[in-house]
Amino acid sequence: MQEDGDLGEVSGAAGEVRHWLNSECRDPLVLWPAETIVFSGSQSSFPQNDLFCPVQKCKVIRPVCCYRFDGFKFSAHGGWIFRDGAKLSNTNIMPSYSDLTMEDDDTRKNFKQAKGDDISRAFILTHNPVEPYGHFLLEMVPKLLVYAKLSKAIEKLPILLSWYTPRYVVDWIQLLMGDVPIIRLSRTEHQTVHHAFYSDLLMDAYVAGSAFREFRDASLVAAQAVSQGQPSGKIFITRKARRLSAGDFRVWENESDAEHLLLKYGFSVMRPEELPITEQIIRFRAARVVVGELSSALHNTIFSQSGTLIIQINPFNAVQSNLSLSLGHRLISILPDSGRVSGWPPDQEGQAFTVETSKIWNALESFL
Repeated sequence: MQEDGDLGEVSGAAGEVRHWLNSECRDPLVLWPAETIVFSGSQSSFPQNDLFCPVQKCKVIRPVCCYRFDGFKFSAHGGWIFRDGAKLSNTNIMPSYSDLTMEDDDTRKNFKQAKGDDISRAFILTHNPVEPYGHFLLEMVPKLLVYAKLSKAIEKLPILLSWYTPRYVVDWIQLLMGDVPIIRLSRTEHQTVHHAFYSDLLMDAYVAGSAFREFRDASLVAAQAVSQGQPSGKIFITRKARRLSAGDFRVWENESDAEHLLLKYGFSVMRPEELPITEQIIRFRAARVVVGELSSALHNTIFSQSGTLIIQINPFNAVQSNLSLSLGHRLISILPDSGRVSGWPPDQEGQAFTVETSKIWNALESFL
């Protein structure tokens, strides 16, 4: 049994959290109120449009809340979640990237009756295996802001992670929170968290809001305190190492041609997965031009300054477009030579693509 941390004497925001913890109310605790934000930016699809088009959007950002749930039960692999005997399927509160459906009655019965470890209290950061870095960076690590507020009222509150958690998850926790207790879900045993705390702080709900700004500022301060790097103003992000080590559902066949061209004109080549998190943050903050294939690595531009020129290759979803609009970046999107994106879901015809290097350089000349 995981022991409770002691509740200490608290005041102010921590006092509000403690009052919520001790009350019978199970309504969510609002930590950042709703906001209405007007986004103004400029984006272009090159070479279809060789001018930046102004974009304006008004969006209501939902409040950032913390939820308290009693009796959370996790399956061994973290994909099935029950609360008070009922399957939890509200993805706004508990998003899941695995199948939560249990069609077989025997499976449901066995899951409910299974015995496993008990955890008294925990803050749930990741409950499913986290592999894509971009998902973690945008949807999970900012929840440490919520944990920071809870931990002021609950001493030694553990952070709960899925059984399969890449090293970068722990690196982020240590960077922002220091040495805090961590519990990993078992791969082979069911586990119950008697008092589980969770946040609905999701990317679509908060980018450009106050909570996100606090997360970004805290990350920059932490990175600047330890970084010794000499960042470049122009960076090209390569994904070749990932393709060689893990395979991919899309392959930029002539990426090396683009790399050679950009090196010739003063770009530095960046392999984010080979760098400490602090160096990644500092380099993206210093860069004024970022070129790369749409990927998790490119999402590090959340740390880039307003006005940074971002060139994304093969824009198979709208994530980078939304990020750039929210953060005031100038974004250029370049399609593959085929005229269509190579993206998800993969197919034999759409996996490989090429991009003429002249398109990249002409885009740089047109917009710099």
